[in-house]
Parts: sequence; structure tokens; C-alpha cells
Amino acid sequence: MKFNHSFELVNDAASYVEYESGNVTARLDFISPSAVRVAVFNKTEKLQNTFNVNPQNILSRTGRSRLDTSGFSLCTPKKDSDSFLLPCGVKAEVNTNNFLLTFSTGNTVLFKDRAPLAYNLENEFGNGVFHYVSREEGEHIYGCGDKGGSLDKSGRAFRIETTDCMGYNAETTDPLYKHIPFYICENSAGAYGIFYDTSCTSKLDFGKEINNYYEPYKYFQSDDSCLVYYVFFGTKLQIVQQFSALCGTQAFPPKWSFDYCASTMAYTDAENSSEEFDGFLNKLHDTGLSCSGFYLSSGYTSIGNNRYVFNWNTDKFPNPSEFVSKFKNEGIHIIPNIKPAFLIDHPMYSDLAKRGLFVKNPDGTPFVTQFWDGGGSYLDFTNPEAFDFWKTQVRKTARPRHRRHVERQ
Repeated sequence: MKFNHSFELVNDAASYVEYESGNVTARLDFISPSAVRVAVFNKTEKLQNTFNVNPQNILSRTGRSRLDTSGFSLCTPKKDSDSFLLPCGVKAEVNTNNFLLTFSTGNTVLFKDRAPLAYNLENEFGNGVFHYVSREEGEHIYGCGDKGGSLDKSGRAFRIETTDCMGYNAETTDPLYKHIPFYICENSAGAYGIFYDTSCTSKLDFGKEINNYYEPYKYFQSDDSCLVYYVFFGTKLQIVQQFSALCGTQAFPPKWSFDYCASTMAYTDAENSSEEFDGFLNKLHDTGLSCSGFYLSSGYTSIGNNRYVFNWNTDKFPNPSEFVSKFKNEGIHIIPNIKPAFLIDHPMYSDLAKRGLFVKNPDGTPFVTQFWDGGGSYLDFTNPEAFDFWKTQVRKTARPRHRRHVERQ
């Protein structure tokens, strides 16, 4: 373990450069006139595919190589030794001692890696990956997706992970529902955006941590085995546009979805669900309120006190087709809540486990974790059979399988 790593240039191509120090590879890809990708990884580690990057808007069941460059408008910067001038005017400089990057506009530093060590090259900082960058007093931080508190996230720290946090405090609760390790920093030199390409549990600290041995810094930390991140330059709007294009744009939503779409757990959790929904339709008639959608909470799947995906509770909904048709005749689309997790006493669990469709432990058994009502397992969508199973289930009308009691298997 050491804090002094000497990197050497081993590949100098038109749109990328690669440096090496022992088993560590550090690579810069100039993916557009105003964006670069940085990858720091151990050559002995296999880089897992990503499902976060999709510039060509092509759905892939197997994901995309973390170092793939297809779909990018690659550029060739003006090179001078270990300095690279992008067409947008930003200059990237590489310090080959510990592979420290500096990004500048003119003679002004936009941001730089924290010296003397910004990356966890030999587990100097412990397990996982780390990235430390400079922090300017008074800078503004925007992003991270679904986060509480003020719009400016500077001075705070966040856990990047998804969780079902119903009843959260909108100012202080963290984490919330979305996993988006992306932020925009605006300082006296301009603006830049960073997106960390990982689906692992992560942390972003925007200045909550202070260490007097270093200049002011912010940092990213993840459980991943490699570090791949994208840096975007331009105005805040241009940065958002580039980030959106990188991840893939969404299909244009149907016109009806811009109307009021109702949602509540109260109706589906109630014993008299049918009456509650009839009452809702009556309220729409009485008030003249336009409504084009209803998000059907998971209470419609209940067996006893638990919830089982792809099940209709026929005590609450004696005729699901008739229920859906009633709302459809009122111009209201039913949007059912479905989750790709199965409780271990779900009627379909044993069959799915035998077919190997769940995310697995190292020994091949289904990985069981806490779900809403108890232990459950998630489908492994990298398994083509699991992918096809889910696709079929969400498209067909579920066969009611309600029973008041399901014996544990």
C-alpha cells in the first residue's frame, strides 16, 4: 500500500488515452466536444456491464460495456504532452503522479482532483472506490435526483440508494426513492456536471466532511470494484441535456397522462374497496373534475395481510375485468402497482426458484432480503428467462388466486 503511483502513457489514440501503473489502468475517452469519460480500474477485475448509459436509445437485456464508445460523437482534442484541449475550450491536464486531473477554462481552474491522492489505487482509503475533487467555498451543487431539503445541496452528504420510504420527511430524510449519482457544480469559474456510472450503493459528500490535512474537497464513494464517471461542460442547461442524451431519452408519454391521475393506498387497503372506488367515481361526477388515470396501489394483490404480485384479491375485487372496464368507460386508465419481488410464501415462489429466475447467492440459492411484508427475492433481469417471464406476466390478465391463507413452504 502506498500513496505514490507513477503512471505511464501506454495508448495514445485519436479519441482516448490510457495510462498504467502496475495493475491499474486509467483511461480518458473524449466522447464529445464537451464531455469526457474517466475510468480507473484494476486490469485483473472484470468490469460489469452498465444499464445506466444508453446514448442510442436501444433496449439491451445484457446492458452495455462500461468502456463502450458506440453512440458517442467522439472528438480528437488538441494534445500537448499530457494536456488535452477540448473543442468547447476546456483543457484537461494529467499529472502522471497518482493520475491527478485538472480541468481549466483559460487560466482558471474549473475543478481538479484532490492532491496528493484522489483515487483508491491500492486500497489506501479502504474497500471500494473513491474519488476526491476540489471544492470552492460558496459553490452551488444541484442534482442527485430524488433528495430532500433545499435545491442547493452544497455542504451536505447523501447516500445514493433506492428505498421505499413512505412517510419521509421532505427536508431531512435520506435516502429516498431514486439512485442517481449525478450532480452539477456551479462555481466562480463556470459549471460542470459529473455522473458516476454505477448501480452500487454509494455516497456523495459535498463538503460535510472536513479534513485539515487537505484543501477543501468533496468526494464520491461506492461499493463498486471500478470507477467510471462522465464529466460534462457548458451551461447548466447544456449539462442536463448532455446527461439526458447519455442515459437515453424516454418515450414521449401519452397525452392522457398529462391529465390528473389519482392515487391512494386507502382504497385498495380498505375491506370495502369496491365501494370506495365507486365513491371516487361519484366524486368526479359531482365535482366535474377531469381524471384520466388511477395508480392502483398494491392492496389489490393482498392475501391476508401480505401483498403478492400478479395476484388479484377477489374479496375486494370480485371481477377485476369488470372493475377495469368500469374505469375505462369513464376515460380513466388503471395503472397497477407491480414490483419484481416475490415473498417466499408467494404461490409462484417455489417454481421460480427451481427455474433459477431470482438473484442468487454465491452458492446458487435465491438471495432473500427484507421486502414489504417479509422475506422475498427479486427477479434477475440479466437472466433471459426471467426477463421473458416478467414481460409475459405484465402483459396478460392475471388469474385470480386469492386465498385467505397461504402456508409457508
